[in-house]
Amino acid sequence: MTGPEKAAVPTYPQRRFTSVQEQRYAITEVTAAGEDPRGKETGGYFHTALHLSRPAKDATALPLTTLTSESA
Repeated sequence: MTGPEKAAVPTYPQRRFTSVQEQRYAITEVTAAGEDPRGKETGGYFHTALHLSRPAKDATALPLTTLTSESA
């Protein structure tokens, strides 16, 4: 088993923020995690990335980039 794979792009919008305070908090946390909130959280939505855990042989046989638009 390998560690979880993380798709670099795209991220997926989850929901709109319920308040300006919630948006500020999310932007601060996303930035602290080393991610870029521009066009995502700054646009008014929580976003998430795809994380996938699977056996190493499956990851080798079918790379995550072939399952997402990263290869586009």
